[in-house]
Amino acid sequence: MSRVLKRNGILEIITDNASYLGFHLSIFGANLHMGGYVGYGKEDKHYALYTAEHLKNFCKKLGLKIVKVEYLNTEAKWYVQIIRALLRMLSPRLAYPRIKIVAYKK
Repeated sequence: MSRVLKRNGILEIITDNASYLGFHLSIFGANLHMGGYVGYGKEDKHYALYTAEHLKNFCKKLGLKIVKVEYLNTEAKWYVQIIRALLRMLSPRLAYPRIKIVAYKK
């Protein structure tokens, strides 16, 4: 992506957050990332999970200037939303299932 990005071009990535506790505990109702991931069929290109630090390191290595990193919530059952709200008090990285990073090419 960096190779084809024009100077001052914006890169925006939204991906699953490897630090999200729900991907590691079945009580959240999603055993998606507990090993043995089978995906959503032939068209699924979901190969890896990243933390915010992974994405920041990739951007820095490619010479991209990071504009914003944020954690994103998704729809979930009411009890999952309550658990996420409690987790946010400890650490946002544990509570949000998605990460968004915005960077530009210098």
